[in-house]
Amino acid sequence: MSLRLGALFLQGLSTVGSLRASRLDEKINKNILGFNARLAKKDAELALKAGEETAEDIREDTTSLISKQRAAFGASNLVTTSGSPLLAQLTQREEGEKAAQSAILEGKARARQFSIRESLAEYETGLLRQRGKIERQNILLNGLTRGGSTFYRLK
Repeated sequence: MSLRLGALFLQGLSTVGSLRASRLDEKINKNILGFNARLAKKDAELALKAGEETAEDIREDTTSLISKQRAAFGASNLVTTSGSPLLAQLTQREEGEKAAQSAILEGKARARQFSIRESLAEYETGLLRQRGKIERQNILLNGLTRGGSTFYRLK
């Protein structure tokens, strides 16, 4: 009888150890996925900010270029408020704004990619929880089955 109880005790210890290992594995993976989600969120914020900063730089460069064009036209004694000089400045302003809007859209697209990564990491965390529950139930059932089998085999 003591052999049977000893075998049951060892099987119980093995099952408890497996359950703890499963919980620890789940906790580690949840921490990793949580870190990845937070990192993706931060990257999304940075991508938006970078797009806006690039757009602002483009606008400043465009304004500077138009100012230089005005100075060059003025030095050439051209009227800058009508005709080709005005058209050149308006075209330059329009192209600069298109480039700025493009930079903002690129930043938003990159931010969206990072947001998708964040969502996926959060989704994987939920799947991990479910998998962990199922795995622990499986470990417990296997432990009970092995313990019962050992108990009856050692009669």
